[in-house]
Amino acid sequence: HAVGSPQTLALADRVEQVVSAGQPVTASLIAEMEGVSERTGRRRLAALREQRPEIFADEREAAL
Repeated sequence: HAVGSPQTLALADRVEQVVSAGQPVTASLIAEMEGVSERTGRRRLAALREQRPEIFADEREAAL
């Protein structure tokens, strides 16, 4: 997905909800949400972490 594409934004919103609920975000979860392979899920998760690190701030704080 291109940066800022509607698909990326929708995924970012869904991931933000998962993080807010205190759930871990994994490549398997992304793959399931997007209907793609786990490998693609890993790539999309990595891209999302790079493009929207603020989404994962709560996740990092919970791990401390």
